[in-house]
Amino acid sequence: YRSESSSETDSDDSDLDLDKEVYPISHYINDRGEMLEQVFRTIKGSKLRAMLPPSLIDLDEDELKAICLDQLMGMSKRRLQHVLAGQEMLESSDTDSDTDENGERGNSDSGDDAI
Repeated sequence: YRSESSSETDSDDSDLDLDKEVYPISHYINDRGEMLEQVFRTIKGSKLRAMLPPSLIDLDEDELKAICLDQLMGMSKRRLQHVLAGQEMLESSDTDSDTDENGERGNSDSGDDAI
């Protein structure tokens, strides 16, 4: 019989595989869906609930993921890079300079950066 503390119930045993590659969240910048999955694998249970604002606390995980994905999809790659780096953007990323490494224009910002 194994007793589980609250911290053990908030993590998955598969996440303890030391042979598994670990990447920073910014690694998933071109795959917003996978980025979201990685964030929700890292922060879950009571830790996630403690971080939520009162307006989101009663939502289930699927609803939270849908809202977060909608916000991520509305952010330009450049804005997302700034958010992940903890930097404030001084200008809108909805400009001609907002291109990815292939010279393609990214998503424009929705103007609502709340995640």
